[in-house]
Amino acid sequence: MQYVATIAPVHEDGTECTHTGRDKQDTGCAGRRGYRASCTGGGCTWSKTGARASALAEDRSHHLNAHLTASTAR
Repeated sequence: MQYVATIAPVHEDGTECTHTGRDKQDTGCAGRRGYRASCTGGGCTWSKTGARASALAEDRSHHLNAHLTASTAR
């Protein structure tokens, strides 16, 4: 089973922020208010939000390691 965990910037309302540079001004983007890490694959619905992507990177790593540990224990 393949699991993919990503970290994406989010707006204050939780929607993903995909705007960059001048694009932000043109679309009226209110700016990024944090980041969301989430995992997909095999029915996994894990997600976590935080103010810094670097802090979420460690949580994401621990989460993916839990999938590896579970698959090798079978």
